[in-house]
Amino acid sequence: MKNQFYVGALILNPSDEILLQRKDAGYPKRELAGMWTTFGGAGNNDENPIEAFYREVCKEETGLESLTHVKLFETVHIDESKLGVTYRPSKGPCHFFRARFDGKLDKIKLREGAGFSTYSQEELRLIENNTFPYVFEVIKRFYDSLR
Repeated sequence: MKNQFYVGALILNPSDEILLQRKDAGYPKRELAGMWTTFGGAGNNDENPIEAFYREVCKEETGLESLTHVKLFETVHIDESKLGVTYRPSKGPCHFFRARFDGKLDKIKLREGAGFSTYSQEELRLIENNTFPYVFEVIKRFYDSLR
């Protein structure tokens, strides 16, 4: 059995606004329910990170099949138990991929979560306290890399 890994999607529209998902109130990790995060999830044993990205983000969560410029941005080690998560806390490497989409929100077929929205770099401060902490730090580094 391979070690567990995760993927996250740093998806930008043409205005460089990032697409984020809001976890629903029924999210089993109740400490993180209602918070903003990237689309993504756990990789399967028979997948590599890019395969997991396309399955989780494009097929299972958004229905966006026309993402462009998909490239690994960075890999960070996550440990949700340090955030107080008690139900199956994620622990292991999380591969964050950068990507672009055409910005047409009506193409998104939300299949998980309570909703989604796009945020400019300036608007992120409005949701900082309601975003997965490790994800917010990755997003800040991502925007810094675009300068």
